Amino acid sequence: MKKKYLNFSEDFIQQILSGDKCATLRLGFRDYRKGERVIITAGNRELAVAVIKDVRFKRFSDITDTDAKLDGFRTKDALKHALVEFYGEFEEDAVFTQIIFEIEKIIM
Repeated sequence: MKKKYLNFSEDFIQQILSGDKCATLRLGFRDYRKGERVIITAGNRELAVAVIKDVRFKRFSDITDTDAKLDGFRTKDALKHALVEFYGEFEEDAVFTQIIFEIEKIIM
């Protein structure tokens, strides 16, 4: 079985390992499924094994502050700022894949 990864910026390592960040938004439709195990990476390091708890497809306009908090941000505006830095400008109706995960085992 091929390993599947969720890659993050090194800026998020502490938030992920502490459980403060338990979700991520990826622009477009991404192929992750509930119950799947993935390897969390940051930079070139494998950090942890996680289980996908839920996968939702949401337009950015439907994202809430609650979604932002799952993603480790205080507000939707702070989340948008980070997403724009990463992806560039996008429309409010852009679809994101929200991947909610739970760390099962730290491997770093």
